[in-house]
Amino acid sequence: MTAPKVSGQRARLVALAALGLLGACASVPPPEVSDFRRVEEAVEQARAERASDHAPMDLGIAEERLAQARQALAADEPRRARQALIEAELAAELARAKSRAARARAAVQARRAENALLRRELLGEGER
Repeated sequence: MTAPKVSGQRARLVALAALGLLGACASVPPPEVSDFRRVEEAVEQARAERASDHAPMDLGIAEERLAQARQALAADEPRRARQALIEAELAAELARAKSRAARARAAVQARRAENALLRRELLGEGER
């Protein structure tokens, strides 16, 4: 009995899968101090932009993930630390974006009210 022949494309796919598995097993370097600083700064910026008022859940997730990244680094789990840092940074950016959007909506609302008042004054509405 002869072994079945494997097509060239299938052999390449098997080789790529094997390389992928080897890459997944490779060690991951721990996050750099600069990575932590960048994410800490993103969380601070979210706080400064009043994300606690406009996006408290997202800000909370960012803070929680940052704490998890520190714990993972202390536990010598660099892959988990790096993933938590990525999630923290994304959550902080989302909180900032939601905060900016809420402030923009409030500004639009204020302008609309101001415009309505001016319209009433200019057109003499409400003076009956």
